[in-house]
Amino acid sequence: MGLVRERNYAKDYIRQEDGGKKPKYIYQGTWYVVDLPDEEYKKLKFSYGISGIVLFAMLILAGLVNTGGSRTIYVVFPYIITVFPLIYTEIGICNLVFGERRMTQKAYDYSLMRVRKSAAAIAVLAVCSAVGELAYLIFASSGGNPAGEMIYLMAVTLMAAAAYLLGRRKVPVRTEASGQDS
Repeated sequence: MGLVRERNYAKDYIRQEDGGKKPKYIYQGTWYVVDLPDEEYKKLKFSYGISGIVLFAMLILAGLVNTGGSRTIYVVFPYIITVFPLIYTEIGICNLVFGERRMTQKAYDYSLMRVRKSAAAIAVLAVCSAVGELAYLIFASSGGNPAGEMIYLMAVTLMAAAAYLLGRRKVPVRTEASGQDS
């Protein structure tokens, strides 16, 4: 599947022969530029970095709490699956924070769009885990560790809220035609 996705970006490049040397590929697709002043762009990158750290911390905090709900499949399964979109979100955040302001289609998809889609998946899975925890508390709990159950519930709820806000964040991006190299 990765090879097919990479082929989608191949049409954005043209091959230029250089007289027997290795061919040179020049980007001819649309450029995506984060349309913010420098100071605000730094704040944007900082806030995305902090958001990634908060999401990771909430996942770890929820996992460290030893509760009865963490031994039921309908609570722990969505929690465990949340690791995968969280990794994707962290990769996207790193691509955004350490990448350039002016991005190719591939860089745009692998940073801003990846964060948006993965954050939505985190929010959905965290809500599923929170609903499972609530169902456990209502129907199956024997009152063993209510404080721990509440800490877990609060952590996954905060993770869902943070992921939702991260995914809904609007970043002003303008497009440039390929001939406007700067």
